[in-house]
Amino acid sequence: MRLWSLNPRYLDQKGLCGLWRKALQAQAILTQGRYKIKECPECHGRRVLGSDLRGSKHPLHFCYRCQGNGNIKIKTPYHNHPQMSRFKNCKNPMRGIGYYLVIIWHEANKRGYKFDFNKIKIIHSCPEFMTVTRGQLKYERQHLIKKLIIRNGYFKAPIKIEAHPLFTVVDGDIESWEKVK
Repeated sequence: MRLWSLNPRYLDQKGLCGLWRKALQAQAILTQGRYKIKECPECHGRRVLGSDLRGSKHPLHFCYRCQGNGNIKIKTPYHNHPQMSRFKNCKNPMRGIGYYLVIIWHEANKRGYKFDFNKIKIIHSCPEFMTVTRGQLKYERQHLIKKLIIRNGYFKAPIKIEAHPLFTVVDGDIESWEKVK
């Protein structure tokens, strides 16, 4: 999962579409939280107690996964992904990811792509701005150049790359959540 700190205008078609998908996935993760509750396919919410079995026409059915309450807690994929930490740590994560998605949608709209604006859950004109370090932007710039050279065979990189409008640039090295390859 890569939620770029760079402005989405630097991404190619595959990169922009991938960022839209990953940001929507991040929004779903923030909405659901750590666990997603699903109904157990074994017991479907039935509780079977020992006293209920006498004279019952139904055989004993007890699911060890849900402990008889009918719900299974399933860990949400990517909930603990390092890229998610910066959104989870801000005051209002849903407003942050909502604004992040709006900027991606605007860029896609400029290029004539048909991203569904209705998939953005919270749209707010005044988000809580987050910070990104100059070291992180430099790292992502190099990472993007490598990706675009592999995909397209070339990339004309501007000398100075701007951050996504959600982020305020501050001095510093690569962010602690980044997994450097």
